[in-house]
This record gives sequence, structure tokens and C-alpha cells, in this order.
Amino acid sequence: MRPDQIVYYMVNYTERLGQTFAALVDPTRRAILARLEREDSASVSELARPFAIKLPAVMKHLDVLDAAGLITRSKVGRTVTVRLSPEPMREAVDWLRRYERFWSASLDRLAAYVESKEIEMREKNPLTSLTLTRRIRARPSIVFDALTTPEGIACWWGPDDGPVLLAETDLRVGGRFRVRFRMLDGSEHESSGEYLEVVRPERLA
Repeated sequence: MRPDQIVYYMVNYTERLGQTFAALVDPTRRAILARLEREDSASVSELARPFAIKLPAVMKHLDVLDAAGLITRSKVGRTVTVRLSPEPMREAVDWLRRYERFWSASLDRLAAYVESKEIEMREKNPLTSLTLTRRIRARPSIVFDALTTPEGIACWWGPDDGPVLLAETDLRVGGRFRVRFRMLDGSEHESSGEYLEVVRPERLA
């Protein structure tokens, strides 16, 4: 390779890395890529559905991902299909690995420090938090639906003998859920909240 070709390659390589990292910094774009990693492809309307933002805003995010080479788009009729193009991320990971040795030791020290502080906090305030873990023998998609669909929620929310009177969900970032149920003593209670993150089927916040 001639010297001028080497310089040209390095300039393009640096520009590609810059575009990749700039595209990955936004959580909406990362969520889009995460979905495309799980699925072979998705239409623009399917990708936009979980988000509270409007379709033109999603299209702008797709333009950024496309410019960075992270996705490809094809149109058949009126449907635009989006697919993941992972090569730019491989280049970014390879670049990061070159510098891993510089921060690994520091991150180890950071982990040791915060974990020691966590132990101190638990000793001083043992009841400040509670984590429950339950392993369920079912596909993640089935568990996700049980947590997010009115039909699924009605099957398990509330007391054993008390009926669920209302179950409403608006499954998207910024959407809300509401559940009302009757206790054994006849009193009614309601729970509600807002979805902060929706990544089907592995993450719900």
C-alpha cells in the first residue's frame, strides 16, 4: 500500500469511528440497534412503536445510524425495512480493546471501592433495599407479555382470591400502566406507573 493510500485509509477509519461513537451515544438509537440485533429485520413503523417520540424523530435517528453505516434500509412498495450492519461496531470494539489495559486496573480499583461502600451501607441500613429473584421456566417473551399485557396482568396481580378489576397498559417509553384490584376484605386498591425503558423481551423499567 502506497503512503498516500495509508493516509487516506487512516483518515476514513478515524471518520468512521467518530460517526459510530456519535451514533451510539443516544439511548434511542442504541435501543433501535438492540432490537435489530435480536431480529433479522424490522419495518420503520415497528421500530417506532415502543417510543414516545413521533415518527419523523425516529426517521432522524435512522438517518444518523444509516450515515454511520450501522443499518441498511430497503423499500418494497410503501414499506421500508431496516437491518443491522454490525461492521462499524466491530471496528469500534477493536479500537477500544487497544486501550483496555489503561483503564482495566483503574476500573478494578473503582469496583473494589464502591463494593466496600455498598457493604458498609448494608451494615448500617440493612433494610434500605430488597431484591427478589425468581427463575421462571418459560421463554422471555412469554414472561414479558405476562408483565405487560392486560390479559397477563389479570392472571397474577393482586391477592389469590381477589379479582383484578382493571388492567390498562400503554407499552412504550413514556406510556403508563394502571391496575385496580379488590382485596379479600372488599377494599379496592390501585397501582400505576410509567414505562421508562421498553426493550422486548429482556428489559422493562
